Amino acid sequence: MHKIHNGVIDLARLSGAKILPISWSARSVWRFKSWDRFMLPKPFTRGVLVVGEPLDIPRHLSPEKIEEFRELLRDRLESLDSKADRMVRKH
Repeated sequence: MHKIHNGVIDLARLSGAKILPISWSARSVWRFKSWDRFMLPKPFTRGVLVVGEPLDIPRHLSPEKIEEFRELLRDRLESLDSKADRMVRKH
């Protein structure tokens, strides 16, 4: 599960840059026992990188709208995670 912080939304909102959601998956990985459970693909494994639709954040937003965009970004990232995992399993 992804946790999206306000800083990501604020940076995109104030800079005018779009957020490009990206995810990846690999068939065989080493998973570290770290706080983020970092994954490193093993040599010669199959992997995929999936890119979602850019998310444009309007400059002036109410706190409620900021929360809506955080949830939207989280949902898009989780969808991309699932898509990448499915793609790796098919090969």
